[in-house]
Amino acid sequence: MNRTAVLAVACTAAIAGGSGVALAWSRWFFDPIDELAIVNSPAEPVLLAIHVLAVPVLVFVLGVIAASHAVPRLRKRRGERSRLGLVLIGLLAPLILSGPATQVVEDESARRLIGYVHGGTGILWLLALTVHACSPRLSRWIRSRRDRSLPAPDRPPADGPTTPCPSAPPT
Repeated sequence: MNRTAVLAVACTAAIAGGSGVALAWSRWFFDPIDELAIVNSPAEPVLLAIHVLAVPVLVFVLGVIAASHAVPRLRKRRGERSRLGLVLIGLLAPLILSGPATQVVEDESARRLIGYVHGGTGILWLLALTVHACSPRLSRWIRSRRDRSLPAPDRPPADGPTTPCPSAPPT
């Protein structure tokens, strides 16, 4: 992925995820302003507006990424795909579908269950995205550490025969 795509995913996911977490926090952990209040926090309508406006942009960006990044990798052999990428794709359907469902389902207990599904899949998706984004760097770091401890393929092991390296100066 190019830097613009990475930046677009990171920014839209941070805005949508951050507003979603803040909205959930204000709904579940704040006490209502008064007993007749519809919202628990004065910031709740603003957070909902930010979340509702940011999520379609995130879904659009994910569609662009799917066409250029995810689908080509899904067609590759098994060893070349990322398990976290598959988890991200699997979490998208319940995450995207449960969002509007929280707004249109009338039964309070069903809406609460859908809200928990939406919040849970959202948090899992954000965590998986973070690890997926960091995994190439982490993999390279692990490989570099492992490669330092292994003997180079063109050199014999330390306890084997010792012949001077062709590029080494004569002693």
